[in-house]
Amino acid sequence: MTDEYIVTGSYDCTAKIWTKNALTQWNLLHVINLHNDSVWDLKLKGETLVTGGLDGAIGIFSLVNQALTTRFFFKVQSHLSKS
Repeated sequence: MTDEYIVTGSYDCTAKIWTKNALTQWNLLHVINLHNDSVWDLKLKGETLVTGGLDGAIGIFSLVNQALTTRFFFKVQSHLSKS
């Protein structure tokens, strides 16, 4: 959360970016629909948003002047084997 944005992740496989409209009102600005499972991890720092989902995917986005741009979206593959 920043003074201007709140970012939420959900079981519906989306991340949502909300923008402040008034002192206590927030409006939906963007919906990110790239994950295939719940989005649990989010970090917004400056103009960079990072999302992480249970699908093993990580998204890196730019949020500049309320415009959202996807910089990278990739699935992390585990190299751990079960014994």
